[in-house]
Amino acid sequence: MAFELFSKKAFRHEFNGCCPEELVKLSYEILKKCRGLPLAIGAIAGLLSRKKKVQSKWKEFLMILILSSKQIAGLLSRKKKIQFEWKRVLNDIDFEFKTNPQLGVVDKFKEKRCR
Repeated sequence: MAFELFSKKAFRHEFNGCCPEELVKLSYEILKKCRGLPLAIGAIAGLLSRKKKVQSKWKEFLMILILSSKQIAGLLSRKKKIQFEWKRVLNDIDFEFKTNPQLGVVDKFKEKRCR
């Protein structure tokens, strides 16, 4: 079903909506990157419908897709690490204030004296 959707969209102006034999393997590789998501399939197929239907152009597109997905995965991984570190820092600060209530008093005292 995913391949049919992809083919209808990618080849809507040519080949009667059917994938030419020389692009079948590349089409399946591109579909793997879409992970079965209809919106992703439609978007990618729509982009490919505007490209020349030759292997070299489609291989180039697939490589860009692969590199982009790796970069996105790396960014998401870094974001999770940063979020985890911030949570740890905030928890440490919260713990310090809960276990040492004088910290809050000292800070308020300093604010009053500096004004």
